[in-house]
Amino acid sequence: MNRTFIVLTIFILGMLSTAKDAEAQGKWSSEIPTEFRDAKQWKDTIDLLEKRDLYYGAMAAASRMIIFFNDLPSKEHAYKAIIRLVDMGYPYSTVGLFISGDIEPRDQYEFVNSYNLYKAILNKEKGMDRWAESYFSNVDKENFSKYLFYQALEEYSQGHLDKAEEILRKILAKKIGDDQVSFVRKTTRTLARVYFDKEDYKKSFDIYKTFLLKLNPVVPSDYLEAAWNLYYLKRYSEALGSLYNLESSLGDKSLDLERYTLRALIYKALCRTKNFETLGAAFQKQFGAVVEGLKRGESLMSYPQLKEFKVPGNAEYQQVALTVQELASEKKNLKDVPEPTLKLLNYLYDSEMRLLMTRARGLEMKALDRAAGQLLLMAEQLRFMKFEVARQKFNPDSVFIPSETFGDSFATSKDQEFRIRWVQLGDFWRDERLSYRGVVANQCTQ
Repeated sequence: MNRTFIVLTIFILGMLSTAKDAEAQGKWSSEIPTEFRDAKQWKDTIDLLEKRDLYYGAMAAASRMIIFFNDLPSKEHAYKAIIRLVDMGYPYSTVGLFISGDIEPRDQYEFVNSYNLYKAILNKEKGMDRWAESYFSNVDKENFSKYLFYQALEEYSQGHLDKAEEILRKILAKKIGDDQVSFVRKTTRTLARVYFDKEDYKKSFDIYKTFLLKLNPVVPSDYLEAAWNLYYLKRYSEALGSLYNLESSLGDKSLDLERYTLRALIYKALCRTKNFETLGAAFQKQFGAVVEGLKRGESLMSYPQLKEFKVPGNAEYQQVALTVQELASEKKNLKDVPEPTLKLLNYLYDSEMRLLMTRARGLEMKALDRAAGQLLLMAEQLRFMKFEVARQKFNPDSVFIPSETFGDSFATSKDQEFRIRWVQLGDFWRDERLSYRGVVANQCTQ
């Protein structure tokens, strides 16, 4: 059964998007207010926001500089800021900002290669191969790690897994600076996905266990991807333990239905009929009213939960909505800024949020429709899978498999010393997160 997370959604360092999205972003324009026509004001503002770790505001300020000012020093300052923010982990596509880029950077190895690489990728996506090749010719293809990563993604997308692994391992063998932590994460996560697709689940899981799940902060989806590896390794109790981290009230607030799919498959593999019924009851409690309302044809706007669903086609909508939230949060930290700069910042944050909220309204109905379709599909899958789980006890392939085949499904302690259980109230100890287990003994032979 295919898992949804293997769909390649990695954007090259946050720089890729569709040509249609890029054109839509590139058409936005505005007249610069008279009192903010000094380019130095904007340069100082970007530097101030970066210094205070207000990265969403810094990205907004850099994008405005590119629109407002035509002189090359201003544009170069803005593009350097954008690339720095991407390197620090800015999570969303900024490809639209490079459409109007017409500078020819010649200093700073990292900046020159990054700018030319992003311009090359943009032109290639738009079918302008000669322009793409021209920009690629200005990139250090032998040594520049971001180009190697792009090359690895190309090999991966074509199914050349061995070649992709070779390139990714070459990148990770290089000496990488402390300012490239986000890049290392992306590279390592991609290598883990390559191993998964090669069905080398142990190597893939080891990357999550020894590196990705020990980072702070942890990307919630890494727990889900680690759980898939554990599922295929038949370490079912550990797979459930990995999913427990997604249930924490302190974790990711978005809704990912994939966790229901994985838990259902685990209960099916272990013939856990009652566990599956409990899972179905939990789904019904959380989403039953929404499902029934959708079947009756009620308005999608009546169910704000739909806005929180992680659906591949809703990436742009969620990006816009979450960016508005981040900007609103950052604005609260501007009270101690001197008055002239504060006035510019208030203008920047307020106008950016208004722009994004208008854009979000334009994307909202299609996003809600996709989320509703995903929810209805999951409800039907769980309904039919209930019979599959019940029938599994009569499947000879399950009944006659030795119990030790199921790995750690009995949740026994390796050292046999002691095991502590406590009521989960939504919090957790940091050091315990990789030690969670679900008590799910195999019932197929009973």
